[in-house]
Amino acid sequence: MNTFTLDELLARTRRTKTCWLWLGNRTTKGYGRCKLRKKSHYVHRVVLELTIGRRLRRGEQSNHRCDVRHCIRPDHLYLGSQKDNIADAIRQGRMSVQQPWFNQFRRKQGVDHPRAQLTEAKVRTMRRLRARGWTQQAIADRFDTSQVNVSWILNGHGWRHVK
Repeated sequence: MNTFTLDELLARTRRTKTCWLWLGNRTTKGYGRCKLRKKSHYVHRVVLELTIGRRLRRGEQSNHRCDVRHCIRPDHLYLGSQKDNIADAIRQGRMSVQQPWFNQFRRKQGVDHPRAQLTEAKVRTMRRLRARGWTQQAIADRFDTSQVNVSWILNGHGWRHVK
């Protein structure tokens, strides 16, 4: 199975009142990583395998009860599937059923979009300035945005709802 022992892995943690936090390497998403035979592994997965006494099978994964990605406390981990993990995320409010995270911005437009830098009034002004002969770069400089953004708006790709 593994050449790590559970005690060896748990020795590399900082124990808080709730979680046992991995102090070794972590991924950019915050999951603990360890090397075993020159191959990188998720630490929470290795800990669960050591706890249940076998390798995880296809379709099985190590899920967190605590939602702390670098926690490796054995009683905070459970054997589950991707479906279980998604259901858990929905229950705990980390994911929406009606609006998955990748569609949150797609449905909102204009000032309702969380990353909007312009207003409808500014977009109308941009269009008036272009009609008066201003260049896209001059408009971009005035509104502190990029020429590409101005082009996108003036060519009808962005802020289409503004007349």
